[in-house]
Amino acid sequence: MLILDSKSICKNSGLQSIPFKMKIKLTLILCIGCIGIMSAQTDVDSLFSKAREKAFGKDYQAARSICCKILELSPSYVDAAVLAGRTFSWQSEYDSARAQIKIALERKPSYYDAISAMIDACSWSGDDQAALYYCDYGLRNHPGDQEFAIKKIKVLNNIKDYSRALQAVDSMLLLKPTNDTLKALKRSVRRDKIANKLSLSYTLDIFENNSPTPWQLYYLQYSRYTPWGTIVARSNFADRFGMQSAQYELDLYPSLGKKMYGYFNFGFSNSQIFPRQRYGAEVYRKFPKSFEGSIGLRHLSFLSSSVTIYTASLGKYFGNEWLSFRTYVTPSDDGSGMSLSANFVLRHYFEGADSYVGIGGGIGSSPDDRAKYYSSNEDIRLRSNNFKLNFSKRILDFWVASVGFSFENQNYNSSYHNKDYTFDLSLSYLF
Repeated sequence: MLILDSKSICKNSGLQSIPFKMKIKLTLILCIGCIGIMSAQTDVDSLFSKAREKAFGKDYQAARSICCKILELSPSYVDAAVLAGRTFSWQSEYDSARAQIKIALERKPSYYDAISAMIDACSWSGDDQAALYYCDYGLRNHPGDQEFAIKKIKVLNNIKDYSRALQAVDSMLLLKPTNDTLKALKRSVRRDKIANKLSLSYTLDIFENNSPTPWQLYYLQYSRYTPWGTIVARSNFADRFGMQSAQYELDLYPSLGKKMYGYFNFGFSNSQIFPRQRYGAEVYRKFPKSFEGSIGLRHLSFLSSSVTIYTASLGKYFGNEWLSFRTYVTPSDDGSGMSLSANFVLRHYFEGADSYVGIGGGIGSSPDDRAKYYSSNEDIRLRSNNFKLNFSKRILDFWVASVGFSFENQNYNSSYHNKDYTFDLSLSYLF
């Protein structure tokens, strides 16, 4: 074995030929350089702590300014780029978020926090394919990582690729069979995989002074999800004005591309308390920053008249909240003017689309309110206003129970007013 002592190393390196005073100077220069580097590192670490403090205090612009300064001082300090990207994501500015996080990935391609932040930015923006790409990218660089596997399963579930989602969660459970998070995720995927829904609903309208007598509406509805969209068949049964009758409807919600889907409705009845025929068509589109808008129409044909109503909506997700505004415009028969009604809905979702609490309200009447819209002369209620509360909860994986209450102050004209109290009950079975 060859052993070199410090003297031989110095001899071989040529350091012995350097004068003693020069050695002292070189040593001082090296020490000063190391101190400078350590001081600079301390400075950027201190700045990054301030940036985190600003970010978690929701002062996002200040946090990004500090991150920018850090990257000017130390371009390899990629945590600053990741944090800046995160702040953009928290403000739903996903293009800017991805641009910042990409800087970190270009400098450190396998950096864990950057990959995780990029998956979130893509997923939250609705770009599921990009999110899936970065999930796979993360698993290639960090094989078997639970966080990246869970993110991938959620993305697959979101795009309704349930088979691959279950395969992925089963693979992780083979490695971690007692993991409660993975078990809960598997139950969630299995619930979402359900394609059929059978619903029974009851609505009771009670009027002030019992005039008219209470209205009742029942409906039986079957929904099925298919790869190209959802099909809904519904039978409505009403008891109003001492008359009983039925209406039959078919709804279609076809996918129209990556960011668009449609709504088409057809219904018919042979009674006076439902439109004889009804048609509906609407196109929905997703926009950046979690917005969704739509435009469409409803056409209702009655015994001796008909009406065409134009509608548009705009909604936005705020985390677990959904806020939507909708308006209905009805041109007059002679073209001399139009009537307008509007409403809003605010929901807070707990877990999945079937569990939420919501409030709503508006002015005027809606052709989508089957319990109320029975005449082409609905302009008599345009000065009416209403308020609604509803609650829906998924129970035991395969049941959904819903309750609702609404109040409407009906202003028919200057001499006649009425108050309507509405109670809704619904029970659905998923299979």
